[in-house]
Amino acid sequence: MAAAGLPQIPRLTGEAATAALVEPARAREVDYDASAVHRALDWTEGYPFSIQQLGKHAWNLASSSPIDRAVIDAAIPAAQNALDSSIYQVRAQRATEAERRYMRAMAELGAGPYRSGNVARVAGTSTSALSQIRQRLIDNGLIHATEDYGHVDFTIPQFDEFLRRHGVDSRHADRLS
Repeated sequence: MAAAGLPQIPRLTGEAATAALVEPARAREVDYDASAVHRALDWTEGYPFSIQQLGKHAWNLASSSPIDRAVIDAAIPAAQNALDSSIYQVRAQRATEAERRYMRAMAELGAGPYRSGNVARVAGTSTSALSQIRQRLIDNGLIHATEDYGHVDFTIPQFDEFLRRHGVDSRHADRLS
């Protein structure tokens, strides 16, 4: 479910995800081996911008065709840094402090989707006390209500990992950089 006026970009699966990674390289007569494709699609979870970033950094590191898993593994840190600075940090910074605390509470629970009651428990408050914050996050396209009643999730994959990677939690709101 997309926030009002905000398009939701779905994850790519199967052939579409593979094509998004390999076709730009193939157009330049460069291939990927099967293990590289598998690793890349596993890491990106089919998110188009992640595929694009990983493909770009793998291309820059590759010295020959086919691009192999070692190149993908070497490209992941650069792709992660690009995603952190271009997607995750920007989204975190546009949220209010109360909204960041809510998202941190989500991230502390691990991978989503997240039951709203569990988010409130981690945040140390009630679900009703967080309802306006939750709605603002939905309206701003940072999280979305899932098909399961009472559950939310981040609108882009791995945002929870970004929050955990930077050592932030709902009790230390000032630590997000």
